[in-house]
Amino acid sequence: MDLPKISVTVKLFASVKDIARVSEATLELPAESVAGDVVSHFVSQFPAMEGLRSYVRVAVNECYVDVSHPLHNGDDVALIPPVSGG
Repeated sequence: MDLPKISVTVKLFASVKDIARVSEATLELPAESVAGDVVSHFVSQFPAMEGLRSYVRVAVNECYVDVSHPLHNGDDVALIPPVSGG
């Protein structure tokens, strides 16, 4: 029996986008997934992101959330690394 799945759209910014070489992706995840699972997915796909794992901010539907925030089908998730500049 297949476990229920959800689909989320992930937008990547700055150095995260540079490492992944994509600005947007659609992920299919288990229905019980949380925001941190998206980060873990990209770190597993792109090991160069490991150093950013503890610094990346996650937003769901344009609101910053904790990595334990539950995801729902159709959510928009953004991965935003720290940026500097002036």
